[in-house]
Amino acid sequence: GTAGALRVMRSLPALCGALLLLAGVAAAGDDDPRRAGIQALLAESAWRASVDLSRSTGHAGRAGTAFTMPEPFATTTALMRGYGYGRAVDALEADIHRALDLAAAEVLPALRAVISLTDTGDIDTLLQDDTPRATTLLCEARRDALRKAYAPALSNSLAQAGYARSLGIVVGQYNAIPMLSDIAAPDLEPALLEHGVASLCLRMAAEEQRMRKEPHLRPAGAVSELLAPPAEATVAPGLACAAGPAQAEPLAPAVPANRAERRAQANAAAGLRELLAASVDAALAGLGRPG
Repeated sequence: GTAGALRVMRSLPALCGALLLLAGVAAAGDDDPRRAGIQALLAESAWRASVDLSRSTGHAGRAGTAFTMPEPFATTTALMRGYGYGRAVDALEADIHRALDLAAAEVLPALRAVISLTDTGDIDTLLQDDTPRATTLLCEARRDALRKAYAPALSNSLAQAGYARSLGIVVGQYNAIPMLSDIAAPDLEPALLEHGVASLCLRMAAEEQRMRKEPHLRPAGAVSELLAPPAEATVAPGLACAAGPAQAEPLAPAVPANRAERRAQANAAAGLRELLAASVDAALAGLGRPG
């Protein structure tokens, strides 16, 4: 009767608070939606880096992306310049940089595939500041995958740029210099592979940092939503629990740091659902009891 209805009304604040808690736990139990934003940020950084590096002189003449001959071949080319064979060395370096430019464009689909399979880990850590933490994670944790993605693009690009012919000319001219010991053509591809991947990571980091610091450079959609300042949580008026002084404060859903925490929160949500169901049943049953 009336007393039962009063008991139900008195129990509403606790039930309302529990329902809000359940909503928060359930939301946190889902996969963090910011992961899609991190993937989009990496993909956008990769695209911009690829476009930048694939331009004419994308690698040459720039700090960090210009290729320097490794030793002992660096000494060989320096001697050639001293003997007046610098034009052949210049042609080889131009073909190498052209190949790197071409590879930066060709590798983009494979690079996106590596990004899509990258575990982004702790999202809160990646969003701590304006530094390019996502690119750093990718380039450190997935370095081998990046090498494997870049290698076919590099091989194709070296062939297109005429690298083998230019290298042969340099070695032939060096071996024709009197009183110098003959050399064999060096294998520069391992050094070029490492340099190409490092250049991509360098430019990706620069592009990511620019997007983090300058909102007008962010593309609309997932990246802008990810990097936007967090808005204050609000509760729609129609969903607010008005139950007098004992009204429960709405709880903002916490984002779990890892999969283990998400599983634990999902289990907690299931247990809380059972408890709520029992509480609601008991409260509603009071309506039929005599006061």
